[in-house]
This record gives sequence, C-alpha cells and structure tokens, in this order.
Amino acid sequence: MFRNMCGQPMAKMLHVLSLEGITINDSDMSMLCSYMKGTVSGHDLLAHTCQFATLSSYQDWLNMTSRTDDGNLGSLATVEQIVAEVERFIRRKHLEFSQL
Repeated sequence: MFRNMCGQPMAKMLHVLSLEGITINDSDMSMLCSYMKGTVSGHDLLAHTCQFATLSSYQDWLNMTSRTDDGNLGSLATVEQIVAEVERFIRRKHLEFSQL
C-alpha cells in the first residue's frame, strides 16, 4: 500500500527530471528507491535532502521535527510535500554541478 501512495508521484517527478536531462546520482537514487519500497521513511528522505554539514545541525533539525505519540520520529509531511522537496534538492544539486 505504501508503494502505491508514494510510487506514482515519485515516478512522475523522476520522469519529468529525466526529460529535462537531469541525472540523479547513485546515493540519491538509492534513497528514493528505498523510500518507494517503504524501507526508508519520508523523515529519513527529507533528512537526506538537507545534506547536513555537521552532526549538530542534524541534531538541531531532529529536535525541530515531529515525534509520534509513541516517541518515534514521524513525519507530518505529505507524500506530495516530500516529492516536491526532493525535486528541489535534485534540481539544486544539478545547477550546482553544472556551474562547476
């Protein structure tokens, strides 16, 4: 069921990027595939897109994110919000790489 919820929006975003000639590196693609399989949470995928420079910046981000009622990290972000954030991240990396 999870795959159906995130798979189509993610596949559509990947298709649009490929039509624009934007390639995705292996580590980013691995995270995206894991998210679509349900082995990585939206929270983990968003953390990956933030590309934290230091452990403290990651810990600060974790402290600002939501926790579920059972104390586990959760994500209030919808699939659409996650896909949009991932798309911005990939586009930003592509622009940075192409300017080198």
